[in-house]
Amino acid sequence: MRRSSVSLAKNPNRNIPGIIGTAIPAAFCDVVRVELPTHAVLYISGKLATDAEGNIVSASFEEQCDKTLQNIREVLTYQGATMDNIVRTLIFVTDLSDENLRILHEVRGRYFSRDAFPASTLVECTKLVRPGGKIEIEAEAIIPA
Repeated sequence: MRRSSVSLAKNPNRNIPGIIGTAIPAAFCDVVRVELPTHAVLYISGKLATDAEGNIVSASFEEQCDKTLQNIREVLTYQGATMDNIVRTLIFVTDLSDENLRILHEVRGRYFSRDAFPASTLVECTKLVRPGGKIEIEAEAIIPA
């Protein structure tokens, strides 16, 4: 087994409020890749709807869902994978209303093949690490050798 990690952020402090001012580096990476004899497993850290500078892109829940999944797809592409390689997601939202649930399922339907939806857990929480963030998604993916 071989393990590697990748941080896609240019800023080692990752623009996280509360960390920048203290110069304490973030203690996580974007993805951990574990190489096994028959496949690789990707563990993707929670992604939010942030742009390249680390800012939340929109107040709209739908736009945040879309950007969050785009950010996950970017990590997968960098690792030579696609959304269909995802086998599990853990989703945190700050408002689990019926409307937001409908929006989430609609947006996810644009990113996954109908026969490749991952196992998923959805959790409502009071807030996320970025002010204004409404959704955060962790993902695990398997890439055949």
